[in-house]
Amino acid sequence: MIKINLLREPRATKTRKSWSPEQSQVSLYAVILMVLAVVGMAWWYWYLLGQRTEFTAEMEQLQQENLRLQVVRGELQKFERQRALLDDRIGVIERLKSNQKGPVVLMNAVIASIPIEPRLWLESVNQKEAQVMIKGQALDVASVADFISRLSVNHPFKQVELNSYEEKNERIVFELTCQIIR
Repeated sequence: MIKINLLREPRATKTRKSWSPEQSQVSLYAVILMVLAVVGMAWWYWYLLGQRTEFTAEMEQLQQENLRLQVVRGELQKFERQRALLDDRIGVIERLKSNQKGPVVLMNAVIASIPIEPRLWLESVNQKEAQVMIKGQALDVASVADFISRLSVNHPFKQVELNSYEEKNERIVFELTCQIIR
């Protein structure tokens, strides 16, 4: 025969664990630790956010300074180019001045070589590199000879040669070639 028990079996009742202070202390420490961790992470977040704001402001300031310095750098390069042009011009002027001194020294030496008595005059003085051609007239041969000897003694001339000598209308027409020292 079969027996059916229609009654349920009694349920096992859950036994509640009783509260213990050790468990509560550990839970309290865990909650405090979690709160401290959250507070620490929030503080760190706000610190990094402040750092980011400072760095962003500093970066904007440095970009503005960079733009200002690029303008200054452009002006500096412009002034450098102008200074280089002026230096080149000054160099050209100095070279021209030094080149001017050569003919002046040469003409002063020629003038100093002319005899004191007005018996000789020059028609032309031409210079080609280290050679000077002098054409002139004199009233007598002694004036031409004196002029040649004075040219030979003066500084820039190292060699004086008489190229041509001709008497015309009681005057002597002459032509000299002189080598000069550079």
